[in-house]
Amino acid sequence: MYGTLSIEKKVKVPASKAWALYGTLELGKVVAGKILEAVDVVEGDGGIGTILKLTMKPGLGFEYYKEKFTKIDNENMIKETEVIEGGFLDMGFNFYRIRMEMKEDPKDDTGSSCITKEDPKDDTGSSCIVKEDPKDDAGSSCILKEDPKDNMGSSCIVKEDPKDGTGSSCILKLSLEYEVKEEFVANASFVTSAPLIGLMSVGNEHLLKSN
Repeated sequence: MYGTLSIEKKVKVPASKAWALYGTLELGKVVAGKILEAVDVVEGDGGIGTILKLTMKPGLGFEYYKEKFTKIDNENMIKETEVIEGGFLDMGFNFYRIRMEMKEDPKDDTGSSCITKEDPKDDTGSSCIVKEDPKDDAGSSCILKEDPKDNMGSSCIVKEDPKDGTGSSCILKLSLEYEVKEEFVANASFVTSAPLIGLMSVGNEHLLKSN
């Protein structure tokens, strides 16, 4: 039997800041002692292949489980972990995977950088680089620099960078994906959104307090 669960929530911090927590080992430090008894690094430094041992609080059904970081996509801010020992695997599951994804809030246009595209009215092959003026705290001006790889053109078009994680809010999506053996299908009822809600609640509270 295959199943999925997911929750999504807007967080009033930049996507880059949310990713610095949810996409790294910092998340384990934040949830340890709260929704989990302990989080220990067994192997790795936070990259793909990192293995954590998560010790559960009493009364949660099992003592511990180990998870492995199977995907870390810093560009698109996506992280996936999979249980490799204990936990739901001891209850007849073939796999149990958690996916974390940070997205820019489409209604938030406060990002600090942008990208450029060639002016369709300019056939000289021009391009340029635009970044926020570091001397402007109000975020109302920027610096336009000539692209060092292009010395031909004379004009360009400036557009907001959709991958700029500096906006004031983002959308956090947490998902569960699992498969349970047919003879243990009744155990699928133990899969709920509670772990996702708990993780998101503690993580987001930490982000807002440190913002």
